[in-house]
Amino acid sequence: MTELVEVRCYPTVAVELPTYFYLHALLKKQFKRYKSYIACTTTNEIHVFDTHKWELVLSIKQDDYTFRSLTFLNPYTLVVVRSGKQTVEIWDIPRKIQTSTIQVEMNGKHLIASNNFLVSFDGRDLEVLNMSNNELKTASSEYMIFGAFVRGDEIITSSGSGDIVIWQVSTLERVKTIKTDLALHAIDTWNETQVLLATKGCQIYDLVTEKVVQSTEPFTRDCMFVKRCSANKAMLFAFNADAYYAFTWDTRNKTVDFPLLANTSNLYNPFCILGTFVMFRREEGIMVYDYESNMHVKTIQGEYRDVYCF
Repeated sequence: MTELVEVRCYPTVAVELPTYFYLHALLKKQFKRYKSYIACTTTNEIHVFDTHKWELVLSIKQDDYTFRSLTFLNPYTLVVVRSGKQTVEIWDIPRKIQTSTIQVEMNGKHLIASNNFLVSFDGRDLEVLNMSNNELKTASSEYMIFGAFVRGDEIITSSGSGDIVIWQVSTLERVKTIKTDLALHAIDTWNETQVLLATKGCQIYDLVTEKVVQSTEPFTRDCMFVKRCSANKAMLFAFNADAYYAFTWDTRNKTVDFPLLANTSNLYNPFCILGTFVMFRREEGIMVYDYESNMHVKTIQGEYRDVYCF
């Protein structure tokens, strides 16, 4: 930590040696606990990279069946759903093998893993697969589901009607519906009782009091996606002037800053966050930035579509 603080005291100029030491300290800080991976999709393959050396460690081919969705079950395990094949594949990344296959048809394009459950959503449909007994449960919402996350034993979703719906993950029964009167898009966790909402801007919304407790200024167009970065920061995805950008919202300092140009058509997964790294697609490949310093860390070159991490 001392090394990192000393390096960050250098002026922000293009000096090679301090930049090297900064990045070295940053990488050690981010990944000293365990090895980390990211998964990048192409038109017919999934490429998994080791974030220590940014090397390709695993390629999963499409075969005769297209990839429907994917997610990380834990830092070392990738879950892949294939269309038409009616299977869910479990891949062990360090061992580079497929460890199991579950014969079940999941139709959701957007996949979330939590403990022994896989949650998918698409349109108005919500699915939950219990991987302990391979039981699949389904439910439907009255309105389009724009975002979802799992917290404990509950699924929390946002819909186009402005409703936040809380579901029991094991039974898919509705626990509570909250009408916000907001034009909702994505949703993410903030703390035990509050959530992040992507609307005209971005709000921190309290599920107990059912009130907005903090908000950004509205964007010219709607904020389409939001993801929690840390205890006081969130990453926002919004159209500004001529393109989509990722912004850092510092809730403590009440600033929205450091716009990073993104290039993606996936409004449900425009970027992923790993430690203090934010990763997203551009034409030249997957861009890796440190959102704390707004420093470019790495470009993974290739014609990629989306990027995923645990």
